[in-house]
Amino acid sequence: MASQDVIRQYLVSLGFDVSQPELNKLNEVLRGATQTIEQFTGGMAKSFIEAGAAVVTALTAVAGGTLALAVETARSDLQFQLLARRMYMTSEAARQMRRRRTRWA
Repeated sequence: MASQDVIRQYLVSLGFDVSQPELNKLNEVLRGATQTIEQFTGGMAKSFIEAGAAVVTALTAVAGGTLALAVETARSDLQFQLLARRMYMTSEAARQMRRRRTRWA
């Protein structure tokens, strides 16, 4: 166990007298701390992934709605252009005529 030797050498260099039971206890504490940290960070990573997925879903919905709005606006504008050509007028005049006509109805 290379890690035990490194820890033992480090503690001896600090001036501690290291016995095997104390070293085993230290290793257990370090293992427990490592497991706790791994569980916590694993849970955090899962939460970040879920939050990221929710954000991506929301942005996709917004982008889809924006695209649908743009398509409908273009379709409406094209209908006014076609009406204007049939009536021999500008698109803006066709829009005004349609607004006035729907007000009277």
